[in-house]
Amino acid sequence: MAKPTWRHEKRGSEASEDARGREQPLEKDHRRSGFGHSNAQGDRQGKLTSPESRRNAGKTLQRKFSVSERRACEVLDQPRSSQQYGGQLKDEDQRLTKKILELVRHRPRFGYRRIAVLLRRVGEVINDKRMYRLWKAAGLKGPRNRRKKLANGDKKNACHVLPSRFKNDVWTWNFVQSSTVDSRKIGFLNIVDEYSRLCLSIKSGRSITSEDAIDTLAELFAMHGVPKRLRCDNGPEFISLAIKDWLAKLGIGVLYIERGSPW
Repeated sequence: MAKPTWRHEKRGSEASEDARGREQPLEKDHRRSGFGHSNAQGDRQGKLTSPESRRNAGKTLQRKFSVSERRACEVLDQPRSSQQYGGQLKDEDQRLTKKILELVRHRPRFGYRRIAVLLRRVGEVINDKRMYRLWKAAGLKGPRNRRKKLANGDKKNACHVLPSRFKNDVWTWNFVQSSTVDSRKIGFLNIVDEYSRLCLSIKSGRSITSEDAIDTLAELFAMHGVPKRLRCDNGPEFISLAIKDWLAKLGIGVLYIERGSPW
C-alpha cells in the first residue's frame, strides 16, 4: 500500500519561508538578562531607586567588569551627568553644621538630641530627624558611657583561705533577689554564722536600704554578740559609706571577696 504524499510539506531549509515564498524574520529573544549572560547587563539584579544607589552601582560595574563610565551608564539607564554629580550640603545645612560642631567642642558629652535642644534655645528651627541627619553627615559620634568599675574583691579573703575558727568569729551576709507571682521584685538579706552554720536572719522586703541593713545587724549584735569580722562581696549594698563608717566605729573588720564566688 502506497504512503500518502503531503503536497504542502516543507523541508527544513524552507521552514523559515512563508506561503508566498518570503523569508520570515528571526524571532527576537525576549528573555530577561540573567546570570547566563557574561556581560555587565546580565549581572544586573534588583531595582535601583535612588540616584545615589545608581551612582554606587555604576562605580561597582566599572570596577568589577573594567568597563567605561559610558558603558556603565548605558546598562543602568543613568545619565552621565547624574553619575558625575557629587552631593553637596545646602547653605542652610552648612551653617547649622558649623553651629553643631561649635557646640560639640564645648559640650563633648552631649548627644545629638541635647545639642538640638541647645540650638532651639538660640532660636534655630530644627527637629530631631534633621539633626540626626546632619550629625551623621558630620561624622559625629557621642562617647559611650564607661561602665563603673566596682571595687575588686580579694581571693585572700575567701572562706577556705581565712576560715572561721570559733563562734562569732566571721559572719557572712549577702543579698539575694527573687520575684513574686505578680512579677514584682523582692530582696532577701541573709546573715549566717560561718562557724556554727546558724542562719541568724533572713530579712525580706521590696527594697532593702543600707539603713535597713544596719538596723538588722544592730538587733543581731544585741541578741548574739558582736562578731570580729563580716565577709561579703563588693556589691553596692556593702560598700556604701554609711555601712563602712558604722562598722568602723564598732571595730568590725570587713573581708571583701570577689562577686559570684563567696565560697
